[in-house]
Amino acid sequence: TDPTVIEQKIGEESLKQIKREFDIFKNKFDNFLRYEDVPVDYVSPIENELINFYKHSKVEVQEQISQWIIDSFDNTKVLLNILKILGNIAPDFIDHQFLTNFLIVLNHKDTEIKEYALRIQEKLMLPSYNNVLKHSKLTPKWIDDYRKELVELYEEDNKGS
Repeated sequence: TDPTVIEQKIGEESLKQIKREFDIFKNKFDNFLRYEDVPVDYVSPIENELINFYKHSKVEVQEQISQWIIDSFDNTKVLLNILKILGNIAPDFIDHQFLTNFLIVLNHKDTEIKEYALRIQEKLMLPSYNNVLKHSKLTPKWIDDYRKELVELYEEDNKGS
């Protein structure tokens, strides 16, 4: 009846419960991605749910989102919805560890997907993402111009840093 052991068991049970709830949530969220059109600059209740899971299980949620991105690469609507959601919740959610996901979507053939990937950088201005953009070239020209503009904005905002 050591209090430390009891706390550990409670923590383990709590973690198991969160994982069970997240498994249920994944199905609901997957349907949301497939059948809804995500509005920009509005955080829906399901997005808030995702943020709550992220606070409890960051690694698992990041891995799941990465998997959704990979699995939906051939489904423009779902991929676009994922990027819109990431853009909506970016400040609460995205860090430099998520950079690989942006590298993946910047190579997508759909220009709108590239645009939403760039919009996320516009909100966050992450140094690691800026470094990638600085050494990239995108097509078509207007999306590459947007990329260059973001690099310039980042460098202006971080002069002397």
